Amino acid sequence: MLKLLLAVFLCVSSSAHAEWTPLSKNDNQKLFVDWSTLKRVGGKSRIWTMYDILAPNKFGARSNKMLEEADCDAGRTRVLSLSVYAGNQGAGDVLATHNSPGEWSYPAPETFQEIIFYAICGRMP
Repeated sequence: MLKLLLAVFLCVSSSAHAEWTPLSKNDNQKLFVDWSTLKRVGGKSRIWTMYDILAPNKFGARSNKMLEEADCDAGRTRVLSLSVYAGNQGAGDVLATHNSPGEWSYPAPETFQEIIFYAICGRMP
């Protein structure tokens, strides 16, 4: 329980002063990034992203915030941390959190993952 509370606190405090910049949108979601969180170490880059869901999904989620990482040399991405919210723009109740690195995957063309990769690595995967 303490780990969950700490994870929620870290997610909320890390994005409390975020300056979200719109990056892309489709029929279902809007993608934002916080450029002030962009970190580059070696061939990897990471950034906080936020997805606003235009119509709530079956779980009632309206937005999520993720710490995403790109391996710029290998052309792949993964999610390091995820928080799901009941309200838009990361507002409302926290519905779920996940703070373990996900599996690496290669971004499909014309997806948000490809857009994020290009934005933080400066080239297409």
